[in-house]
Amino acid sequence: IAMRISSDTVQYSLVDYSGRLIDRFEEARNHGPGGADAFPGEVKDALSRLASRSQLDRDAVLAISISSKGTVDAASPTLLWSPLFGSRQFDFSALLQPEWRAKISLNNETLLVAQALALKAEKAPEGRFQALAALSLGHSVGLGIARRNRQGELEVTAPNFGHMLHSPQGGLCRCGSYGCIEASAGFYGILRSAFQVPPDTIPAKFVPLAEMEKIAASARQGNRMAEYAFRQAGVALGNGLSRLMSFHERMPVHITGPGTRFFDLLQRGIDEGLAQSHAVRLQGMPEISVEIDEQSLVFEGHLDRALTDADQDIVMTKVSSG
Repeated sequence: IAMRISSDTVQYSLVDYSGRLIDRFEEARNHGPGGADAFPGEVKDALSRLASRSQLDRDAVLAISISSKGTVDAASPTLLWSPLFGSRQFDFSALLQPEWRAKISLNNETLLVAQALALKAEKAPEGRFQALAALSLGHSVGLGIARRNRQGELEVTAPNFGHMLHSPQGGLCRCGSYGCIEASAGFYGILRSAFQVPPDTIPAKFVPLAEMEKIAASARQGNRMAEYAFRQAGVALGNGLSRLMSFHERMPVHITGPGTRFFDLLQRGIDEGLAQSHAVRLQGMPEISVEIDEQSLVFEGHLDRALTDADQDIVMTKVSSG
């Protein structure tokens, strides 16, 4: 089972060992005051329903792969911080076991995007894949990095890019700090700038895409504040990517997420922010491309990691049984 927690929905997908999608449904997120308290029960009910719809016993499900934006514990499937739940933590092993004997895993969503893009890059005819970055734009800002290490193994990480400091005088972020990249480049940051809302205004947890489309239409029609909001968001992203290029080698950047529909308004600021980097001035601008279907990439990342884990578990079981 692949479970994707996003800002507005939770998607549940049932997949067989060959990677074939058997069943899928989505449930709207509860944004009310009691949403966090209700979430564990909603998850357990939805997982049970997903199995019963295909007349599967729970024990037939060998892996439950979960993804979310936010900060994930590296040692256990625990969501430590997320844009919508804040510091409310969820340990999915404690939540689902022992009712489910499946292996429970949790990954940052943009890490899975980078994983899927790396697999595609490895199959491309251009040559051997070395490194790439996936930058997800939307209500929050996420980054995934996929690289080949010295041993030739694929390493995928998700640094806390959206909550890196962009400007000490910047606006209030959903994480509680001031001046994060996301506070300028997330949907709520762009909304705040476009309407000249005081920077210490508590950020909206969820900004409807229709509202962002209105701001974008206004910017394309020449509204200066709307244009400025997108440009400043781009500068924050470009500055953050320039730091990435300083720490790592120059690598292609794939822009994903619902924010891709505003890339034309963000691009000038991104280029401006990147151009301020010494590494970029020496090595040139990184290749930047737009990936429209983020949902499919997340799903492919789920499949690759979950099925790889299943393969390893089968091998270890055979070895231990002699």
